[in-house]
Amino acid sequence: GRTEPKVKRCLNWMGCAAKYVDKILTVSPTYAWELINLPEMGCELDEIFMAKGVTGIVNGVKETVSPMNATFAKKAEMTSTFSVKDVDEKKAELKAMLQEMYGLPVSAETPLCVFVGRMDLQKGYDYILAALQAILKKVDLQLIIIGTGRADLVASTKALAKKFPEKVYLAGWCGAERYAMVAGADYNLMPSRWEPCGLAQMESMRFGTLPVVSQTGGLVDTVQDMVTGIHMAGAVSVEKELDPSSVELRAQVLEKCVEVYGDKEHTSKMRKAAMAAGFEFTWSNAALQYETVFEEL
Repeated sequence: GRTEPKVKRCLNWMGCAAKYVDKILTVSPTYAWELINLPEMGCELDEIFMAKGVTGIVNGVKETVSPMNATFAKKAEMTSTFSVKDVDEKKAELKAMLQEMYGLPVSAETPLCVFVGRMDLQKGYDYILAALQAILKKVDLQLIIIGTGRADLVASTKALAKKFPEKVYLAGWCGAERYAMVAGADYNLMPSRWEPCGLAQMESMRFGTLPVVSQTGGLVDTVQDMVTGIHMAGAVSVEKELDPSSVELRAQVLEKCVEVYGDKEHTSKMRKAAMAAGFEFTWSNAALQYETVFEEL
């Protein structure tokens, strides 16, 4: 990118490819816009992208990833299947089971969040840690962290879980059973610095778990603010350093999650809207859009 030191005698294979291909595709419309309009996203290729044009098509989620799929639910170690009709009741049962299993106070009044993914800067995980350290003493919420990553971030997470054992549980790397944690949670935290598409937000929507996202890439295209999830009040900084204003955005949205969760009727409505939207993000729908592009070529 423009902020990094120049490298002499550097061959950029993607730049070469971008010049000579017939069509440039990426995995969401907003990311396509970012590549052309934001220098920090285009990484010195933005002029090529602008000249060629970029088409964004959102990725899909496998149709089998569903709380209504009995085979999938069993593999994911969910207590039962559920649909939009009984989502509130079944999520409450699963949430209570998770709270008891992981040593968190069993409370229907406390929102349960999950983070699923790599503990690294791209995912904005350092922003989550900094925000939690600032507000956990005063905010009533719980968090299950699923994944692993940079050694320093893992160490900081272990320290946080030790300091707040009734609020933070580090599950580490998980297999299919992670879907039970996602399904039982109220929110899925995704404060990414950049996110070409993102998969976790679309998967969690299918389980009525509301994504809490930064305003970037495919997160903007797949999550509708206060309808199928919650947007942070802006995109976070893409710089490597921990940006105080981005930490504040993360802290503010966590407090907003607690506030929104207090409105049970609105939360239920959002869950059902998220489930309906989540099942639209399929590879079948994405394939039709790819076919259209290929036919045009």
